Amino acid sequence: MAVEDLDKSQKDGGNSWQWFFLAMAHWQLGEKDEARQWYDQAVEWMEQKQPDNDELRRFRVEAAELLGISEQPNGK
Repeated sequence: MAVEDLDKSQKDGGNSWQWFFLAMAHWQLGEKDEARQWYDQAVEWMEQKQPDNDELRRFRVEAAELLGISEQPNGK
């Protein structure tokens, strides 16, 4: 239910905070491709709009670990 609500809320936009959580939620539901799409979208937004945001970096690392992605945000 929460994932559906988050998915619906994205029609009017969104940002990395929401998308990292969506990525992790879809991963937990076994929707690996959907999870990766939300993760990639979150990373792109973050790198363009708030690359130095520490909170977003922590969310990115958490999501990457869950999804099995070995990249490090901005080389940090």
